[in-house]
Amino acid sequence: MAMKYLLYTILAGLLLSSCESDDDSNTIPVRDRQEVFDENIIDLETYLSTHFYNYEDFDPANPSDFEIVIDTLAGANADKIALIDRPELERLSITRDEVDYEYFVLKVREGEGALRPTYADSTLISYRGFNLQNEVFDEAQNPLWLDLPNTIAGFSLGLTEFKESTDRVQNPDGTFTFENSGMGVIFMPSGLAYFNNPPNNTIGQYNPIAFSIKLRTVEITDHDGDGILSIYEDLNNDRNLRSGDADDTDGDGISNFLDADDDGDGISTREEISDEDGNLLILNGDPSTAPDSDNDGIPDYLDNRTEASS
Repeated sequence: MAMKYLLYTILAGLLLSSCESDDDSNTIPVRDRQEVFDENIIDLETYLSTHFYNYEDFDPANPSDFEIVIDTLAGANADKIALIDRPELERLSITRDEVDYEYFVLKVREGEGALRPTYADSTLISYRGFNLQNEVFDEAQNPLWLDLPNTIAGFSLGLTEFKESTDRVQNPDGTFTFENSGMGVIFMPSGLAYFNNPPNNTIGQYNPIAFSIKLRTVEITDHDGDGILSIYEDLNNDRNLRSGDADDTDGDGISNFLDADDDGDGISTREEISDEDGNLLILNGDPSTAPDSDNDGIPDYLDNRTEASS
């Protein structure tokens, strides 16, 4: 029988904030990111080599929730297959802050729903955050909405490996039943998490962490309502919507995915991608066919010289 959850709608979990650490506010010098990652990857590989999950209890044909339990390879469990040797574990990479980071995703069930989130979308999700001592530092058993651009990088990137559930049925008692949800665990170094600015002492500075997740629902998102999906406002395709000037065309300090006038020419982005009747000239939020009046290779909504040159 599928587990039931109350459906809560909030914008983001307190402990999943992706606020950048303020290196200048610390009297203690912040450690070198590459040096910390070199330590973190050893810690992660050691953990994955000495722990297993209850894979023998998982029935892929059962659409109900499955509680992932991680334990040490010792005693009666010494002959279990280590996480690092499970075919469900994927080793992924991303470059951030000039460091080539690696992180791991244990994909117990990919999810059978239609939508897979990007790092620019919103998700209804249940999760449990824990450190490598298996101590829980944050948990949301009841699903809540998380806006992925406002979460830590490792979390948002890891979620893109899963899909939403197939069914959401409201029960007579007001709870919801989800089936075939994407489920797994994301393991990440501190450079893709909280680095030197953890939200609580259970995490600690510079420590790798993990999140067990159940992905319920995906909402493909246009944060500023300009008609362009947020995923297409990552102009340098580095999987980060806040890459400074690279994702802030007019340099006003507001990333394009939150800026209703991307080029700062006084004409809203939505107006520049619409006809005279207000109908969008692009399909499905994809600006690849957006108007380029002066044929300079830069669409009007990103070109503040268009009006001046016309």
